[in-house]
Amino acid sequence: MPGSKTDLAELTERLFRAAYGVGDEFSPLLSALNLNDITMPRAEPFTRDMVEARLRAKGLHYLRDENGDFQFDIACDGADEPVTIWIAVEGHAANIFRIFGGSRHRPLPPTREEALERCNQWNREHRWPTAVIEDGEHGWSVFAKTDADLAAGVTAPLFADITDHAVLGILEFWTWIAEPSATADSPKLEEQR
Repeated sequence: MPGSKTDLAELTERLFRAAYGVGDEFSPLLSALNLNDITMPRAEPFTRDMVEARLRAKGLHYLRDENGDFQFDIACDGADEPVTIWIAVEGHAANIFRIFGGSRHRPLPPTREEALERCNQWNREHRWPTAVIEDGEHGWSVFAKTDADLAAGVTAPLFADITDHAVLGILEFWTWIAEPSATADSPKLEEQR
């Protein structure tokens, strides 16, 4: 019986050579994996700077409001009118990441009741973004939104993934609600530059 990992590896190599008749040209790479040698991305505190860096990385032109939140327009299938995306940092500790999108002049169901039913249908069939109706002084509006609590921090790759999927989901919603029976492909954020 082998006494160590090295002995077991050498025995395995000899058995492999004997079983398959391989010569000296066969040279297996044997090494021990040390989990301390693997560098995983570290979570960083969530900040508005992360949002700005992601928008810049995507080459998007954006505006910032007096609260430091971001707004940009992006083309979307279903109408010539773009969808306006807002990215807000909210909460008393500025740890809530909110992405929402709306459009004042894109096609919608003609009544609030029909729009509510369409939003409910979307919400039953999709996990995110959430479709909502907001009532305001000028009537009702439809928005698609995603919220994430990032109080524990977030890795750069996860933040990029959340942001990209939220924006793509919002665009998919606005394409879907404009033509409910169509099964158009989801727009790609990379194509929206």
